[in-house]
Amino acid sequence: MLVITLINCFQAFTYQYVMTKGGPSDATNVIGLYVYQSAFQYLRMGYAATISVTLFVIIMGLTLIQLRLVRSEDISYA
Repeated sequence: MLVITLINCFQAFTYQYVMTKGGPSDATNVIGLYVYQSAFQYLRMGYAATISVTLFVIIMGLTLIQLRLVRSEDISYA
């Protein structure tokens, strides 16, 4: 549950885009919306791809850390 929640938090996009499109002075701008704006509004596809890959690496790293912590807790209680 924790892994899925973490991934959803990093990939938040729909609500911010539909309601505010980043809001006044980027107040509700999140990483997913920033990637979208970089790619399709500013036509900086390479930059947006770099941000996406970096986001993937961060999410993968945090997921692996969480899985190792959960597995080590499961083994200690066995």
